[in-house]
Amino acid sequence: MSLNQAVKVENKGDVAVIKMDLANTKENVLNEALAGDLQAAFDKVERDTTVKAIVLMSGKPNSFVAGADVGMLSKAKTPQEGTAISKKAQEQFEKLERSGKPIVAAIMGSCMGGGLELAMACQYRIAVNDKKTQLALPEVMLGLLPGAGGTQRLPKLVSLQNALDMMLTGKKVKADKAKKIGLVDSVVQPLGDGLASAAVNTHRYLEEVAVDTARKLAKGSLKVNREKPMLQKVMQKVMTNSFVLDKVVLKMAKDKSFGELTQTYQSKALVGLFTGSTECKKNKYGKGLPVKEVAVVGAGLMGAGIANVTIDKGLKCVLLDMNEKVDASF
Repeated sequence: MSLNQAVKVENKGDVAVIKMDLANTKENVLNEALAGDLQAAFDKVERDTTVKAIVLMSGKPNSFVAGADVGMLSKAKTPQEGTAISKKAQEQFEKLERSGKPIVAAIMGSCMGGGLELAMACQYRIAVNDKKTQLALPEVMLGLLPGAGGTQRLPKLVSLQNALDMMLTGKKVKADKAKKIGLVDSVVQPLGDGLASAAVNTHRYLEEVAVDTARKLAKGSLKVNREKPMLQKVMQKVMTNSFVLDKVVLKMAKDKSFGELTQTYQSKALVGLFTGSTECKKNKYGKGLPVKEVAVVGAGLMGAGIANVTIDKGLKCVLLDMNEKVDASF
């Protein structure tokens, strides 16, 4: 069953497999279309009494979800609009977390930002143990922090030290490391080439393992034990109560701070840099545009020469230099 271009649902007996597959893109990004289609798919399988468990995975072998659509954040012109984006994502993921049917996130490829927050809202996570499968919360690289509940869920899965390390540095974690620290529950080893490519074979195998795992969770034959050692629990409680920063980080997604961060000069600059870099990757030569004004930084021999040629061509030129005397004498 295909609900639309972004999400496909297929029932494997009593397990519904939801595949995210944005059209005309190499990677899935959590934009308004995918988020809406995903919610519609979950609502449908939740109502289906024949479905006892759910698998969430990507239709693309190289990308689970590469993150939220940065374009959505760029559209936010006020802190209130930024907060609304965060709140909507939180509410959607909380529905998944409260689902009466176990949801298994089958992760292959990049699982970043909103993609990892989506996976953490599921009851169980399986990841492919290869170099392309990496998990991270890189929002800090955009001057932000996770806004869809990641600041709340991550410290419940991993130690506070690992949680802060990931949230405050954007550190990428491979599948084997993610299993070790408790971010994922199990890993599967990649398969080699056969009648199909290694990526396709591994993707199919991941789906089989995820369906079997989801079915076992629904029947109760597989239990999820995330009980932390007593010493770790005590230390985490002490650290949480001792450092104000920890409390700020852990409540970031529950207040207006995310919306405020979207409007800072730093965030807007970093988002612009990210967007520009992404566009350059798509077309390294860029799109030709008419030149109306030219700014030259440095009024030395070369800068002065460039300015002269620019003026000769009838273009407005601004020449800048740290030495005011050089600038004035030009």
